[in-house]
Amino acid sequence: MRGRIMAIRNTVFVFGIIAVIAGMCDTLAAQRQTEQLDRGLVAVVAQEGKVYLGWRLLNTDRTGISFNLYRQTEDAQPIKLNPEPLTRTTDFLDTTAPMDKANRWWVCPVLDGKEQAPKGKTDLAAHAPVKPYIAIPLQGKYICNKVAIADLNGDGQYDYIIKQPHQTSDPGVWQPSTDTWKVEAYLHDGTFLWRKDLGWNIEQGIWWSPMVVYDFDGDGKAEVALKTAPLEPDYREKEGELAGRVCSGPEYCTILDGMTGKEIDRVDWPARGKIQDWGDAKN
Repeated sequence: MRGRIMAIRNTVFVFGIIAVIAGMCDTLAAQRQTEQLDRGLVAVVAQEGKVYLGWRLLNTDRTGISFNLYRQTEDAQPIKLNPEPLTRTTDFLDTTAPMDKANRWWVCPVLDGKEQAPKGKTDLAAHAPVKPYIAIPLQGKYICNKVAIADLNGDGQYDYIIKQPHQTSDPGVWQPSTDTWKVEAYLHDGTFLWRKDLGWNIEQGIWWSPMVVYDFDGDGKAEVALKTAPLEPDYREKEGELAGRVCSGPEYCTILDGMTGKEIDRVDWPARGKIQDWGDAKN
């Protein structure tokens, strides 16, 4: 009998812990820092005479929200494209836009039957070509390796942080770096902001060159966190089976300003210790 009572008590205790943890998770989720984004409305010419439009459903949107979509062609009066508020989707295919003229679109939320103010607009120039994707010009002839998106200037639109050039990203196969990593920042419209060369002491591959873009300080503008090392001297091994590997020298976790690329702060990266302790000393 006593054993049954103890078992019941233990079960209650375990469920109590689970309930507390679940409550903590809910609280932490409610306090989670989020980006202040606009609708992210985009327009692309998906096919000849057909413009695809898509926008965001925000985590702050109420249940039952719907949308009205408008188009203005040059100086003409705006027209609503949907006869009834859109409730089942956050995209639309505009098949009536005069493509020989400049067009602008915007989306208005509808709550409790009342239309709200638009947040964000998008444009297409006259004679826009078929291009079912968003493209920005890069500052050089290279293929980028990774792209991160975040709001760098606080305007509610996603901007781009890229890592280039393209090198191996296979986590299981080490290869000597053929070039130094460069990190570049662009606004959503392709405006180039800055470039940072990480030097030869940050090797190619996802294990050796991690990067995270996030609004760490909560000011509405994202920062860039990445692994860095001194540009000089060159710590690569010069001979032997580890030739080309960086097995010594200081490393840092560095925070960069998203708009300028300037260093905000840094701390020491965890020490390597003996590389043999990590498994395959040659990989």
